[in-house]
Amino acid sequence: MLAPCYMHDDPEREDRSSPNILVCILIYCAARIPSLYYRTNIPQAVPKSRTMAITRCVTDPSGMAVSRAFAVQSMIREVEHFKAIKTLLEKAQDQLCQLVCTNDQVRDAYVALEEAQDFILRGKSEKESSLDNEQAMLKQLLNASDLNPMTKHELYVCIQRLRAYQKRKESEEDSDYSFDNKNDEMNN
Repeated sequence: MLAPCYMHDDPEREDRSSPNILVCILIYCAARIPSLYYRTNIPQAVPKSRTMAITRCVTDPSGMAVSRAFAVQSMIREVEHFKAIKTLLEKAQDQLCQLVCTNDQVRDAYVALEEAQDFILRGKSEKESSLDNEQAMLKQLLNASDLNPMTKHELYVCIQRLRAYQKRKESEEDSDYSFDNKNDEMNN
């Protein structure tokens, strides 16, 4: 039978911290990002029938920059998670291939795993495309004149982390490509 694949070393432990961490990060981001400030002109004695109008709306570029930096970090974690899921799916496929069985259920499970792997690869490529777009936005925000130095430093660190991730991804792709070429040469 198939052995279950876990993303951690201890199969007895159920990993339920990831959704909680994501919720905490989202709440933290939402609490930290003051995107709009509203100010109203309210006289001291306002009649109840009178409606109040918003007189000014100010956007905070530091909040937008921090939001983008958190989004990029989250996307990098999601892409890494996609890689881990893909690895687990490959392990499950290998286990199915090792079973010498003509049972239709095994073949159906194998096809379902292939479809799941394709779905994961599409999600990963979409996130990587979004990361490229975010990198351009972060560079524009870094050049903004109205950001405080602390936020500019956070953006710079985020851009450097994104570049390091992209270099690591390219080196992995190069090593995968060279491995495929070696296999092709051995088969010919």
